[in-house]
Amino acid sequence: MKSSLKIISLAVLFIISLSANSQQKNLKIGHIDLKKIISSMPQYDSSRKVLEKETKSIQDQLELMQVEYNNKLNEYATKRDSLSKFIRQSKEEELQLLEERIRNFSSNAQQNLADYEEQLLQPIIDKAKAAISAVAKENNFTYIFDLSANIILYNSPESEDITPMVKKKLGLP
Repeated sequence: MKSSLKIISLAVLFIISLSANSQQKNLKIGHIDLKKIISSMPQYDSSRKVLEKETKSIQDQLELMQVEYNNKLNEYATKRDSLSKFIRQSKEEELQLLEERIRNFSSNAQQNLADYEEQLLQPIIDKAKAAISAVAKENNFTYIFDLSANIILYNSPESEDITPMVKKKLGLP
């Protein structure tokens, strides 16, 4: 995924240089660290708190499931030798099913948290991107690159950092 993004970035940069050479047009290129902008927005802190609360809730549930499993495992271990073969197999199956339930819950919880984080952050990202677009249009930028994406291989001194303008547009300090 990252390598394909790098290839796309290189292709875009190549096209930009070709365009600049062939059209003799002055390009105004800027850059920004989108992650810094997003993390400085007040909505970001509130979304992190909501996500942390959801994460804690899921961790608590997972811990309860683990305690239940450990209790049943300890009970089984202490009584194993006195159980009939049928009951022992039944208890082992029950433990395996509980183990599988815990694994499934954990896996589903991770995906659920990732989806929830995306849902919480998307409006913040959209707001930041709208401010970036507005600043780019107001200041006649041809391209704005996001340095936080770690795709840009070179950042020319002629590229202007638009972070202060975007922060001002968003009302951030």
